[in-house]
Amino acid sequence: MRFAVIWLLVVMILEFWSISQVSHHIGFWATFILLIAGFIFGLKLLRAQGINSMMKSAQQMQAGESPMGTIAEGIVKGFAGILLIIPGFFSDIVALIILVPFVRKTFARYLARNGQFKGFAGNGFGAGGFGMGGFGKPGANDSFSGGNVYEHEGSAKSGELLEGHVIEHDPDEKKK
Repeated sequence: MRFAVIWLLVVMILEFWSISQVSHHIGFWATFILLIAGFIFGLKLLRAQGINSMMKSAQQMQAGESPMGTIAEGIVKGFAGILLIIPGFFSDIVALIILVPFVRKTFARYLARNGQFKGFAGNGFGAGGFGMGGFGKPGANDSFSGGNVYEHEGSAKSGELLEGHVIEHDPDEKKK
């Protein structure tokens, strides 16, 4: 906790120093315009990246691919957007470095391999019967993939769902 507070104070001092140095060299109004432009660009990046990341990951899941790389890259771009929103030029420089494709993809690979996604990648989500056997394996936990769910009497595991009707299968029929 103490380390976080010290780190926050160091970053704040760097941001104030960067604002004063840029203001000294280019003037107050130009500095103010740059700070506002960074704020607006950060907001637009966050908004566009959220929508784009959701659409790409949904397409990858429908194609049976793992969306982990897309989600991780979206998180990295979102972090860069947050850094752009923070007033100051130190965080803006770090954000612009993160947005370089090689750096961004390196961070995304690190997150996908070592980050908080381990629970998702190791079937931590969906293994409980949401119809997804972990990301990237649609329909791994059910006898039918997709379709609507209808209320009915009896067990869904004993038959298939076909246009709203349950077709019963005789379990002894499979053994013959």
